[in-house]
Order: sequence, then C-alpha cells, then structure tokens
Amino acid sequence: MADMHWVVVSGIALSWLCFAVYAIQTLAAIARKPLREARAIVERARAAAVRDDRSGLALPSLPELTALMDAMARLIDSFAKAGPGLAAIAASVLFLLIAAIGAGALRP
Repeated sequence: MADMHWVVVSGIALSWLCFAVYAIQTLAAIARKPLREARAIVERARAAAVRDDRSGLALPSLPELTALMDAMARLIDSFAKAGPGLAAIAASVLFLLIAAIGAGALRP
C-alpha cells in the first residue's frame, strides 16, 4: 500500500507540472506569434486534409478509422486492468504532451 501512495503523489505532482508548462507555453505562444502565422498553419492543415466532396469535411479512410478504433479498444481495456495509479500517471503525461503540442513546444 505504501507503493501506491508514491504513485498517487507522483501523478499529482506531474499533473501540476503539466499545468504549469501548459500555462507558461500558452502565454509565451500568445505573446510571440502573430495572427498571420497562425492563419498560415491553419491553411497548411486544410490543404493537407483529405476532403469529402459532398460535405467538405476532412475524413479518415475506412482502414485508418478501423485501426484507430481497434487501438483505442485495446488501450481502454489495458487501462481498465491497470488500476488508478497508472491511469493517473498516464493522464499526467498525456496532459503534458497535449500542452506541449498546443503551445508549439515540439516543433523542430
């Protein structure tokens, strides 16, 4: 039971670290990036997306969607078996990754 205590504490600490990195990176990104650069990024993403002729929305192909659903099912099943400590740590790391991607910290 003592080991579980450290897992929870490390999960909470990583959550706070993730939030701090997200806040700092977001504020830095807002202060530095002009609107023109953001529009260029959106236009590149729109040009790279696969479009459906009828609706104009970007849609994944059927094999990609099937593979994604299969991977998500296996991931959810493994998290259900793992327990709350591992789920807390994984959520912390995922939040850090999303914050870094959103703030543009992972760009080359």
